[in-house]
Amino acid sequence: TAPVQKAEAETPTAENMLETAQLLLNHGRTDAAINLLEKVVAENAQLASAHCLLARAHANLGQWAQSRLWCEKALAIDPLLPEVYDLLAMVEEQNGRLEPAIDNLKKLIYLDPARPLAHFNLAVLYKKRSQVDLAQRALKNTLTRIQALPADNIIPDSGHTTVQRLSEAAQ
Repeated sequence: TAPVQKAEAETPTAENMLETAQLLLNHGRTDAAINLLEKVVAENAQLASAHCLLARAHANLGQWAQSRLWCEKALAIDPLLPEVYDLLAMVEEQNGRLEPAIDNLKKLIYLDPARPLAHFNLAVLYKKRSQVDLAQRALKNTLTRIQALPADNIIPDSGHTTVQRLSEAAQ
């Protein structure tokens, strides 16, 4: 994991530490990322992106209450941070609260309408609530967002899902 080692060796500015934490998360080193992010937050209490990454790390571990706490702290600093609404939607869904999950995805889409995965996730939640018309509209929005992209492109924030795979799932 050369990128992680390189990032860890750089001068520890808040920005470098956030990049390192993101790399640690990407490489499955969640506990190390949490330790680093807690240091960043201790030194930079108003850095909403650090709070958001902490929320993501706790969500990765299935620690939904901790994830919600860090989301709320991030929103108190920056209520226009789209990633937080994505995380809150996941937390709410995991807790069986579909209405708040839908509300958070709607906020995410309002802030960043180009995110195809947000539209797809909204469709999934609408299907769970048997709201077929709304689900179909969200799936159509998903396809609209990805239609011009190359099939092998990775959808942002999806892990490794390609445009082709999301397109197939949305049809």
